[in-house]
Amino acid sequence: MSPRLNTLTRVTVVGILMNALMAAYKMIVGVLAASPALFADGVHSLSDLLCNGFVYFAGRYAHQDPDHDHPYGHWRYETFATICLGIFLMVVGTCIVYEGLYRLWHHEFTHPQVTALYAATLSVITNEWVFRYTLKAAKLIRSDMLKANAYHSRADSLSSVIVLLGLIASLSGIRAMDAIASVLVGLFIIKMGLEWGRKALHELSEAGVDDGFKQQILDAIIAEPGVRYCHMLRTRTLAGKVFLDVHLNIDYYASASEGHYIGERVRYALAHHFESIEDITVHIDTEDHIESIPERLLPARHEMLEKIMPLWQAYIDDEHIKRITLHYLNKQVGLELWLDQSLLDSASSHTWEARLCGAVNQIPEIAAFRIMWG
Repeated sequence: MSPRLNTLTRVTVVGILMNALMAAYKMIVGVLAASPALFADGVHSLSDLLCNGFVYFAGRYAHQDPDHDHPYGHWRYETFATICLGIFLMVVGTCIVYEGLYRLWHHEFTHPQVTALYAATLSVITNEWVFRYTLKAAKLIRSDMLKANAYHSRADSLSSVIVLLGLIASLSGIRAMDAIASVLVGLFIIKMGLEWGRKALHELSEAGVDDGFKQQILDAIIAEPGVRYCHMLRTRTLAGKVFLDVHLNIDYYASASEGHYIGERVRYALAHHFESIEDITVHIDTEDHIESIPERLLPARHEMLEKIMPLWQAYIDDEHIKRITLHYLNKQVGLELWLDQSLLDSASSHTWEARLCGAVNQIPEIAAFRIMWG
């Protein structure tokens, strides 16, 4: 089990146990002490219990390794769970508001007993502790789903405060305050559900990181040696994790292996600077180019060689050619020809350049040509 999943599981299990105890306690006392507001608060705690169970199972699915059908992993399970959690909060809150308004409209007020005060006080203390405990873990493992669950516990804590104040007022003679308190609790729950549902939907729509974080990523990339500048930085978030791809501009004549090395340096730097970055794709560029698909392409390597080799056969054999390097720059091709030094026994380097360059000049796509000896 990964450290992230272990933390999520441990925190969720603690939340399940605490909410199970408080839900049962407040619902029983709410009935015995004639406090609908406390009973509604108990229902809210019961919703916390159900949400914790939902978070537990969704978290385990989200931490599955990537597979054939999910090459980027299963992080969307957490996002989906956050949406469901938001909807659940809104439904629970609406039911509580409806019940409270019904009692206010029909003047169906109760006379709560003082024991309801003790239960509400204990609920405030317990749920505030669960909130802080869960939020600390959510920030540590960067889990929006767990953070949403933490604020659900905070909603339960604050709702218990409202219930506590309503009970005090009701016991002081303002009989409607117990019903008013239950309506306020419901509205608070609906607000939390809307906020977390909106955030999860934002993530499902392939939203990227904020501008501040994006600038930090750009600064880290540009700081790496060999990177002239970068563009096309695109990010998306998955359950608190960041997936990104970026185009790096490097030196025009850098080798393929050096370009790969520079890309690996950038990947290494980003992975070690930002814990939330899960996946990094780097594209190496040697010049600016339009990102759209071009209307036509320059001849590929094998096509170029099919044109060049017949023109050179009158002067050199394949065994004298050590390497041919092509540079595709500015919509033209630059050619470097590495020849065996034994050819210099029969003619000077200038003579060979004159012979071979004359042949190469017949190919319009070649803009630059030079001979290397080795």
